[in-house]
Amino acid sequence: ARPSYVHRSTKPFDIETFERVPATYVTDQGETVPLDNFSYMQIWQRPGSGFHAFFTRYDYPAARTICYMSSQDGVTWSRWQRLAAMEAGHYQVSFVGRQKMGTAFNMHPADKGLNWRSNLYYVESSDGQTWTSVEQTPLEMPLTERDTPALVRDFIAEERLVYLKDLKYDQEDHPILLYLVSQSYQSGPQDPARQWMLSRWTGEQWEHSLVTESDNNYDMGELWLEAEDR
Repeated sequence: ARPSYVHRSTKPFDIETFERVPATYVTDQGETVPLDNFSYMQIWQRPGSGFHAFFTRYDYPAARTICYMSSQDGVTWSRWQRLAAMEAGHYQVSFVGRQKMGTAFNMHPADKGLNWRSNLYYVESSDGQTWTSVEQTPLEMPLTERDTPALVRDFIAEERLVYLKDLKYDQEDHPILLYLVSQSYQSGPQDPARQWMLSRWTGEQWEHSLVTESDNNYDMGELWLEAEDR
């Protein structure tokens, strides 16, 4: 219901003052219109390929539909590409690697409401046009079914909820996903403890490991790769 805006600092690497960017994007009908309604924007810049943005649009058609767009200059943006619109929608975390970009996301089961979020998915692209699973299985976007090659782990079957924290790529552009799992949508701190999990693609399979525990679904953290083995 409220407009969204894009700003940039008036000087590189300086956060003292900002100016509004007159950003536009291309609609499905080919019209160029103001970029003025988006949520949870995550913008990345990769040398030689411009800006890559992952964001949410409400009721597009899912309650929280996750999307992607790109731009060479940060002002003129491409047509929005819907990435996933399963049931009641998604939250996502994104990143760009050396040769690819990707996003990890959960989903809101239609019969549970927007407080609930479960399952873990991941998709990637080298050009922002075609998207695949981590095994390079081509995907038809947007994803609308729970059962898809993009599924990393079926937490619905485990009756656990998923709260996303971070996504990074290792030296070989393999994704590493950081997230928290819980048995309740209530934030905390009641038992049982929330578990921080890491899902890492080895090149052949997803490797899942426990990092630590905490007492709130919305505890936050960032993933840093200090060396190939650290």
